[in-house]
Amino acid sequence: MNPSDAIEAIEKPLSSLPYSLSRHILEHLRKLTSHEPVPGIMGKKRGR
Repeated sequence: MNPSDAIEAIEKPLSSLPYSLSRHILEHLRKLTSHEPVPGIMGKKRGR
């Protein structure tokens, strides 16, 4: 199941919520599923 299929699968249950709330939730889910991690420094201590 790709992310867009997953979002479509939960649109129906969200339809019982007010429109603006369901759109807000779906927009956040779309942001999460399209997120691309940025390489960073992991486990490094700051010099003191």
